Amino acid sequence: MAISLGSIGSFFNRAVGLSNAPGTNQGAPGFAPVSGSDVANFSDEMLEGMQNPLVDSMAQTLQQVQLAQSFGADASTSLQQLQQEYQAAQSQGVALPTELQQAVEQVLSQAGLLPGLGQDPSLPGASQPGSGEGSGGTSPQAASDGGGQTAAAQAVAPTSAGGETWSQAALFDQAMANEPADFRNPEAWAQGDSAGNCSAVAVIKAATAESGNAIFESVRKTETGYVVTTQDGRTVTVSQAELAAAQKTSDFEGPDSPAKAQAVMAAGVIAKSYQSEHPGMTYQQALHATNGVYDQKSNPKAEGIYPEDAARLLGIPYSRTSVQTAVQDVKNGRGSEAAILYNGRHAEVVTGNRQGGAKVDDYGRSTNTNGQISKNGQTSQATNGIELHSKPKPKAA
Repeated sequence: MAISLGSIGSFFNRAVGLSNAPGTNQGAPGFAPVSGSDVANFSDEMLEGMQNPLVDSMAQTLQQVQLAQSFGADASTSLQQLQQEYQAAQSQGVALPTELQQAVEQVLSQAGLLPGLGQDPSLPGASQPGSGEGSGGTSPQAASDGGGQTAAAQAVAPTSAGGETWSQAALFDQAMANEPADFRNPEAWAQGDSAGNCSAVAVIKAATAESGNAIFESVRKTETGYVVTTQDGRTVTVSQAELAAAQKTSDFEGPDSPAKAQAVMAAGVIAKSYQSEHPGMTYQQALHATNGVYDQKSNPKAEGIYPEDAARLLGIPYSRTSVQTAVQDVKNGRGSEAAILYNGRHAEVVTGNRQGGAKVDDYGRSTNTNGQISKNGQTSQATNGIELHSKPKPKAA
């Protein structure tokens, strides 16, 4: 069975809050493992989805399938019901929470009730059919269940995913050659709705606000991708195929631009660094883990990472501080052009405004702040502050 028993309660918990964190940290923004019907911790996506009874019914049916299969019982009746509910949702145009849709499609595909899905090249981790025993595609999940080529082989090769090219490579090269005007503006691109990566988004935007196109020590282009040296001296190699996967999984919104391309590169570096810290993990699994996307093996609770983790993985020094100190330092221009505020629900970059105040970035929209963060217009008090110590560095050709 590809889905763990403990994962059902967290399919809908993208970017909602944290639990079991030490000290005053309330956990890593972007996740909140829940059980049963702890509606207070459900994500906005889940709360919206629950307005349609079909979404709630599919989640319950999925759990019935999971329980039956875990005990070796016959799950055919529940599988047929799940198939009918999924088809009804598709025909009615019901928008399913991302994690639920991925899990349902995976289960139905493995049961042969969703022909061809396991080999759909548009899905994360998919490529050409492999030679594993049994049926299925080549995603990390399918490979682990005996279907198709192993995911590890895809992730390690620098030209994985069939040697796919990165569509934003020219824009990134442009950014490295000459920093465009308005490049450091946090509104140049925005967090998307399908990933719980607010921590990574906040860190990337803060680093860009401070260092522009020099958030890395150096960047060297190769025939297959890029070799990046981070500010803390690590060397990270990222292929164009891996950057294409990072672009898809991170789901940054806004028109394509040099600033957005650098953000994708940063997301790729964060994922590669995370993968290197977890032996045996595939690159796609690392992308899921660092972007708060459900993954059976690497992220069964659709958890996000802390802003501190995102900064460390990106190779940028940081220091923890109080919310008010972070805001005042940004207002007064003391040390930081930008800082990061977060609480149990969300993380955002905070920058100075033209009136000598501070503003946070709410999905690409600026909102004035004195320590509050705003998520889709809903404000809450930040509980933690972080200041980056990212400095412009000369870049290699």
